[in-house]
Amino acid sequence: IIEVAKVQKKSETSTITMVYFLIELIFWYALLWLASRHGINGLLAFVILAAITATIEAGQNILLLGHHLNGGCIPFATLFLATDIASETLGKRDSRSLVHYSGIAIMVFSLVIALFGLYDDIRPSWYDTLGTTLRISVASVVTYLLCGYVDIIIYHSIGRISRFKWLRNNIATITSQFINAAMFITLAFGWNTELIIFNAIVSTILALLDTPMIYLITGRDKLLK
Repeated sequence: IIEVAKVQKKSETSTITMVYFLIELIFWYALLWLASRHGINGLLAFVILAAITATIEAGQNILLLGHHLNGGCIPFATLFLATDIASETLGKRDSRSLVHYSGIAIMVFSLVIALFGLYDDIRPSWYDTLGTTLRISVASVVTYLLCGYVDIIIYHSIGRISRFKWLRNNIATITSQFINAAMFITLAFGWNTELIIFNAIVSTILALLDTPMIYLITGRDKLLK
């Protein structure tokens, strides 16, 4: 009876986590769609918010389908989608600006949090909730800046040889997401093959789900154009 109860509880927890995962994914997609309606300024506000949120959530792993998944994977995924949208509609220069400013946002946020953590007498009540370690913060900044540039380079390189938007979006995002998963986990927590593989798989699925979004946001092109 005890074993059955444990299995049922584990199943219920997994279901709740999956529902939360889907709700968060829909939320970030909807927010990105709204932000994109305001051009570069909207995208800039979005990437700054997503970058800070990803850094906060990156310090926690969630249990999904019996495996550990980095908590910041969804906002990180939408960051790459945002840069692809900027690359498609605004050009390489503006997409690089998004990476620059969101990277600066992570650094400033991490610095403020780190300063609060140094002094117990000024540490606010929300510190334990939002606080993250210096190692995770550094891992977030380094990984995102590198992968953001990789995403932009691949996207525009493929764009010069292929007219298929879905192809450059998927190859650029899947590649940068895989590097992101392996590099961030290694820098933040140490090498963990199982954790890296599962996060890379989920990141690949998220990259594939990006395809309808980039067509929805970037214009009137048909799916194979």
